[in-house]
Amino acid sequence: MRFMKQVSPWITNNPVTMEDTNTAINIFGPDVDTAKGKGSRQKSNEIIDDYIEIPSQLYENNRVILCIDIIYINKCIFLTGIDKSIRYRSCVPLNSRRGEEITRSFNLIMRLYNKAHYYIKQIYCDGEFSPVLTPFEC
Repeated sequence: MRFMKQVSPWITNNPVTMEDTNTAINIFGPDVDTAKGKGSRQKSNEIIDDYIEIPSQLYENNRVILCIDIIYINKCIFLTGIDKSIRYRSCVPLNSRRGEEITRSFNLIMRLYNKAHYYIKQIYCDGEFSPVLTPFEC
């Protein structure tokens, strides 16, 4: 296997000869990275949907008690929540601590639970959430 067929006429005073390049190829072998990149892609395996049956104990108790609070991480504000039964933790970034921003984030958390057919029975939070959560009271 030859590295190059002829020496380029634009390169002058080059101490490397064709014999040197052929010796380097014999020592180090062909360029593996280039050979790997130029190969054709193998066909991927078929994706199989594996559905797992959810235990009935989880559906029997589909009312959750949610604990929410505002946290700061590196000067960024988050509304975080964790429920007491399945221990799912949610975290939604906030742009500010204003009431409508907290309401928007809380709606996102509620939609997530409702989509999974879990319903919030009770909420534990600080007093700062009382004006925000008043519309949700039953």
